[in-house]
Amino acid sequence: MNKMDLYRACGAVDDDILVRSESTNTKPFRFRWQHALIAAIMCICLMGAGVVAVIWGDSIQNWFGHYWQAITGQEMSSGQAALIDHLSQEIGISQTIDDVMVTVDSATVADDGFYLLFRIEGMPFTGRKNYGFNETKIQISPDPTKENGGMASYGYDSHGIDGDGSIILIMEYNFVTKIGYVEDTRPLEVEITLQDLVESPQTEWEKTLQEGEWTYSFTIDRSNPPAAITLPDATVDAIDLTNRDEYTTVPVLITDLEVTNTGLRFKYDNKEGNYDIPAHIDAILANGVSIGVGSGSGHPLEESGLLFCSYKWLVPIDLEEVTAINFNGIIIPIS
Repeated sequence: MNKMDLYRACGAVDDDILVRSESTNTKPFRFRWQHALIAAIMCICLMGAGVVAVIWGDSIQNWFGHYWQAITGQEMSSGQAALIDHLSQEIGISQTIDDVMVTVDSATVADDGFYLLFRIEGMPFTGRKNYGFNETKIQISPDPTKENGGMASYGYDSHGIDGDGSIILIMEYNFVTKIGYVEDTRPLEVEITLQDLVESPQTEWEKTLQEGEWTYSFTIDRSNPPAAITLPDATVDAIDLTNRDEYTTVPVLITDLEVTNTGLRFKYDNKEGNYDIPAHIDAILANGVSIGVGSGSGHPLEESGLLFCSYKWLVPIDLEEVTAINFNGIIIPIS
C-alpha cells in the first residue's frame, strides 16, 4: 500500500498533510515523515471511524476530552481537563453565507502556535466524508516569523459531525523561528478568511459545497502560556543521510531539551541537513498512558549551526502527571 492508497483508505487526509508555509531567505529544514506521517494518518483513520454518533459538547475543551479518550482508551483526569481549560478560551464568532454558518468556536494556546475549533452547519453533512476549505488566508500580529525570521504552517483535521449534525474542524497553526523559542505573552490578533467549503479537499474527489468567503477578526489571549520543564542533554540515534544509497545511524547529542504542556523542543547539530532524528517521541504518564507527538517543524538557528526542533503532543498534557519522556527508545525520567 502506497501513501495515496492510505489517503484514500482514510477518506482523503486533509490540508494538514499538505502543509502550507511561509519562509524567509533562510531555507527551513523539512522533517522526513515516513513513520510519523503513517502514524498521523492511521490516527485520523481511527478517529474517523467513530465520530458519527458522538456528541462533542460545545467547546474545544470537550473535543480534546473526546480525543484523549479515543487515543488512550481512558477518560481524561481532572488535572488534564483543568489544564486544557486553562489554555483554552471561547471565541464564538459566526458568519453565514446562504444557509451555511461557519463558527470560530474556541481556541487553545500552544507554546508556539494555537488550535482553533470550527463548527460548520446548514447542510446535510455525513460523517463518512472529510470537509475543509479550498483556500485559507491567515495573518497574525505580532508575527514572530516576520520579527525574527522563520516559517509558519497550518492545517485542518476533519473530525466528522457532532450530535447536532455540524461539521467539526480542528485547525492547528504552528510557527518556528531562527532564534528558537522565546516566550511571548502579548495578545495575538488573528485575521482569517476561509474560501469555498469543499468535500474531500485536496483529492480528485473534491467537490465544492458552498462558494463564498467567511472572514473573521479576533484576539487570542496568551497571558497563560504552557508550562515547561527543562531536561538534561541526551544522546540519541540520528539517520546519516550523507550516503543516499545506504543510510546508517549515528549518535547525536540533543541539548536544551524542554517538555511543555503542548509539546517538546530541542536543538542538535544536524550537519547541514544530513542528520535526521526520527520523531518516535512519547510522554509517559503515571497511569501508564503514553501520548505521542503529531506535527513538528524545525529551523536552523541563526549563526549557531544547530537545528531547533519543535513538536506538538497529540493532546495537551498535565506535566504533573508525566513521569518520563521516551525519545526514540531513550527513557528520560522527569523528577
